[in-house]
Amino acid sequence: MSANQDRFFALMVDKLGVAPEELTTEATFESLEFDSLALIELSVAVQKEFGAQIDETALTPEDTVGDVLRTIDAQLVTS
Repeated sequence: MSANQDRFFALMVDKLGVAPEELTTEATFESLEFDSLALIELSVAVQKEFGAQIDETALTPEDTVGDVLRTIDAQLVTS
């Protein structure tokens, strides 16, 4: 999908404890069993790793891993 996908997947595995076999761009955060606290942790981890702002109040369990990757890509292109 993007140059950042491997890096983002590694962050999801290492920092948030997601099993690598569960990670696809189509996976929803609900299917990964992320609650509201995990979504906030994801937002903070993305900020630290990529410097991209992910509004944790806009993240929902229905969002996909691909949605966040597209946001990261878009912010890194414009910065």
